Amino acid sequence: MILKHIGLLLLAFIIQSTVVENLSIQDIKPDFIIIILIYVSLSSGSLVGVILGFSVGLLQDFYGPPDNLGLNALCKTLVGFGVGIAKEGLYKDSLFILIITIGGSFLAHDGLYHIINSSFSIEHALSQFLSISLLSAVYTIFASVVLIVLFTYRRGQINARRLFPE
Repeated sequence: MILKHIGLLLLAFIIQSTVVENLSIQDIKPDFIIIILIYVSLSSGSLVGVILGFSVGLLQDFYGPPDNLGLNALCKTLVGFGVGIAKEGLYKDSLFILIITIGGSFLAHDGLYHIINSSFSIEHALSQFLSISLLSAVYTIFASVVLIVLFTYRRGQINARRLFPE
């Protein structure tokens, strides 16, 4: 199972660093890494979410500008931990709950990222959050709904239970 999760996150990283640039509308783009990290954390719990969140975040940091080294790793580690901890209390069979989890996790990730990246300048962080993150969250939610439908649609109905078999 862990190898499947590692493979999914590596695939999401490759897609994020190549294909997503063609899907972007100005600076607005979906975050497939967050989608897969949430899936991994909901499937396997907080420990796996923390380890894989840190790993893929650090990989993203190595790919990006050097002055942000460790920032993605920190934010994705916290998202993996938070979603993994909430795993037991969430009703994962509901598409609505999955969408709320993805949207909330994305906004928490980006909010923390912008606050730290702007050196705790609330005005700059809020400006980035309002101009980029909110629309990116909508785009990410739309992409996640498309993925959920692709992977769970069978015999004329969508069943989110297929994502998390017991």
